Amino acid sequence: INYKSLKNIAPGKIGQAVCDIAHRWTIYLSVLCIDTRGDRYSISIEVAPDGVYLSDHLEDVIEHCYKQLRDAANQNQMVASGWIAIPELISLEEDHAARIFEAVGAWNQQKVAA
Repeated sequence: INYKSLKNIAPGKIGQAVCDIAHRWTIYLSVLCIDTRGDRYSISIEVAPDGVYLSDHLEDVIEHCYKQLRDAANQNQMVASGWIAIPELISLEEDHAARIFEAVGAWNQQKVAA
C-alpha cells in the first residue's frame, strides 16, 4: 500500500524496487485493541534500524518489537497487530498509521481462541 495515498500498489517494478534493493527503513508496529466500552486504541512503537537492509532482513527487528508490544497489551482487548515498513527514514504520525491500518482492514480481524 502506498503510505501517502493509502492505495494498493500493484505487483511489479515498484514492489521489486522496494523488496530487491536495500533501504534505510522506518518500521511502525502496533497492537490494536478494543476496550470494554468498545473504544479502539493502539499501543505502538516506531523503530529505525541502523544501516541499509533488504526487506527480507527486517524479520528479526519486527518479531522482537512485536513480542514486546503483544506482551504489553491487555490480551483480552487485543484484536490484531500489524506493522508498516517504509523504505525511508520518516516518522509516521499515529493518526496516519491508524488510517493505513484502517485501509487494509486490520481492525476487522476475527479473534482466534488460543
